[in-house]
Parts: sequence; C-alpha cells; structure tokens
Amino acid sequence: GINGGTMYDKFWTPETGWNQSDPNLATFNNFSNFFRCKQCHAWDRLGTAASYIGRAPSTTRPNVASLDLKAATAAMSQQELFDALWTSAGRRSVSADLSTYDPVTNSTVGDQMPDLSEIMTEEQVSATAPTVLVSSWTAATALAASCAPSRTRSTTKSSSGSRGRSWEAW
Repeated sequence: GINGGTMYDKFWTPETGWNQSDPNLATFNNFSNFFRCKQCHAWDRLGTAASYIGRAPSTTRPNVASLDLKAATAAMSQQELFDALWTSAGRRSVSADLSTYDPVTNSTVGDQMPDLSEIMTEEQVSATAPTVLVSSWTAATALAASCAPSRTRSTTKSSSGSRGRSWEAW
C-alpha cells in the first residue's frame, strides 16, 4: 500500500504510484511547496504552534498554517476528515497562477489549501487522511490506506457538493 507519510509530503512521487504522465506534474514540481501538506502543517501537524513556529514564507513557500491539525481532527471520524479534505469550497485550483505569489502583498490564493478533488482520486485522499488523524508517523505509515495509481474517478459530485462513496468503501 501507499505510505501515508509520502502522500502527506510529496504525493506525486513515483513511490506513491503517481502517474508520471500527469499533465499537472510540471506545476507540482515547479511550485512543490504549495502542494505539500507538510509545508503548511509541518510534520508534527501543529503548524505555527510548534516546529514551524519561526518558519517564514517566501515567494516560493506559502505561509505556515496556524491551524493545529492535531486538535482540529481529534474528534473527527475518518469519514469526516475525508469529507473535509475532499471539499472544493475555499480551495485553490491546480490551475491557479502561483508565479505571482508574494507572502506580503499577494498571499490569499497561494495560502489556500489545494483542491484535492481536482488533483487526487478518492483512494489517494483516503491514503492521506489517516496520516492527518494519527499522532505518530510510525502509526501513520502503518495505518495508511492503499490507493490505485490510476487517476480516474468513478463518482460524480452530488448537488450537496459531496462525492458518492463513503470511507468504508476502502
């Protein structure tokens, strides 16, 4: 199966089974810090509250999130976390122009979380979700779900904005 920690770090690497012909691969590589979960939330998932407390943004690296993922997800079920990761509301499109990012004058779009529903399959988001929920990286890699290397999706968005399958489907 896919290592959830690798998905959290750099989901588009060959080690994750990511399609290396993906048309967005150049964007992921050229603006990698804007697509890496660990870049904004840190390895400890505490963002600015711990290990990334003094980490400053630059034109190639977004602001560190102030959200404490550990606390925010403590009471979430795996399904609730999946739904939170899969939403498009308030998320940055993969097609957003990140070349103009400036942490002082133009940070709004670059600091948004990427719209994972444009980038990953449900299975790939499912592989990442346990990593966000657990408290240690050893546990994260042990719990990470498998995902298919294919990037095709078999479900469509409903009128409520959610995707058809539940967490239990994996």
